[in-house]
Amino acid sequence: AEFHGSFILALGIIFFMGVFNSIYMVSIMSSLQIMVPDNMRGRVMGFYGMTWSIMPLGGFQAGIVAQNLGAPFAVSLGGLAVAAFAAGPAMLNAKVRNIGAILQGFERAATEPEPRPQTTAGDA
Repeated sequence: AEFHGSFILALGIIFFMGVFNSIYMVSIMSSLQIMVPDNMRGRVMGFYGMTWSIMPLGGFQAGIVAQNLGAPFAVSLGGLAVAAFAAGPAMLNAKVRNIGAILQGFERAATEPEPRPQTTAGDA
């Protein structure tokens, strides 16, 4: 809103940020719970929770940048950093690029019925 001076525009942007944040949270939690083996899920979710603890460091950095270079620049820099950290693994890691196919394989395995053992007439 600082660039355009429009409060209504800022409200619209914040609304869509909330919508996409909700979509992100649901998809990342579902992906983690589907892909992580049962015996490792607690550790992985604990590590994931710890990553939320470092968010104040981003606020600290943004405050310093905003104080020296202005709030619009600080927000823009933060957005670029988030985009870079999201795009980097997507470009460098084949598993991240193919997450859709991997998840479909997990979903198929979870929904397929377990095969029954073959019985012959003499087994009964």
